[in-house]
Amino acid sequence: PAYKDKIIQLRTPAENNASGTELCLNNRMSNVAAAIALAQLEQVDTLIEKRRKIASIYNEYFKNVILEEHKNVYWRYQIFVNNRQELIACLKEKGIETRAVFTPMHKHPYYNDSNIFPNAELISSTGLDIPTSPALTEQEVRYVATTIRDLQ
Repeated sequence: PAYKDKIIQLRTPAENNASGTELCLNNRMSNVAAAIALAQLEQVDTLIEKRRKIASIYNEYFKNVILEEHKNVYWRYQIFVNNRQELIACLKEKGIETRAVFTPMHKHPYYNDSNIFPNAELISSTGLDIPTSPALTEQEVRYVATTIRDLQ
């Protein structure tokens, strides 16, 4: 019985990916997820091009803070701000969904690392993912960018 509970715990990742006390992986893919992935692979070039178009619009608005010289598929578009929590709340009020960037690995309970990684901690505390869905219209992307710029 104790092994059964441990196996179940290890196969099920922590709910928010930051509270796990054990290293566990979720490498399972359902048949539905596999079918969706195959369908998206058929249009991957179109999806990447749409995300690059979204990023080019964001780059127009945030050109004073963007430094990129490599090709990117823009799975995520991140900005870094000092007032992240306040900005998240303001954007939510305006119907814009955002997400804080990932928790640094050394902050996960499993690693329990007391070392200080200032760059990872700075990125984690100021980084914000803004919308990049290929379903966004140009008008919606410009609304997001303008709203963020006006709030800063």
